[in-house]
Amino acid sequence: MPTNQPPQRYCYYLTRTMRNAQGGYRPTLAFEGHAALLQTDFDYGTNFRDAADCVHYMNRKLGLEPAEAMRIVATSLEAARGCGLH
Repeated sequence: MPTNQPPQRYCYYLTRTMRNAQGGYRPTLAFEGHAALLQTDFDYGTNFRDAADCVHYMNRKLGLEPAEAMRIVATSLEAARGCGLH
């Protein structure tokens, strides 16, 4: 059934602690206004700068500049704080 709600925005998000057992960086997806980060199974390698470049590239493919992606992350983290998750 169709809804009148706009599509949910999301972005890729990466910190230095988001790594798999082999040391590869694994980004998460942050959903605007939702208290959840969804971990991906992507491995962007062990170099943080290269992994961050991949995240920026993917966000640009979504039409997001870095500042807009960080606003989406901020709304997700703020929602988590309101739920006692952060």
